Amino acid sequence: MDMVLLIIIIALFAIGITVLYSASVVESFKNFGNTSYYITHQLLYGGGLGLIALYVGSRIDYHVWEKLVPLLLIVSVGLLLVVKLSGFGF
Repeated sequence: MDMVLLIIIIALFAIGITVLYSASVVESFKNFGNTSYYITHQLLYGGGLGLIALYVGSRIDYHVWEKLVPLLLIVSVGLLLVVKLSGFGF
């Protein structure tokens, strides 16, 4: 994996975690009595699963991704429509 890309991904993740903590510390304490509930949840589920997906995705040859692009595009647009039309979203 390209080191520059990896550094950019890690920096964006760190900035996102910092912003999440800054924005949610009071709400987290009010709801759960713990100032770091949301950041812990994000690190475990968002960060952990995201790193696994990053590793798996980086090990798949790009020719495979190239063949899957039309299907992935249709699935992504379909999921966006489901959220927008069915009330799953806010």
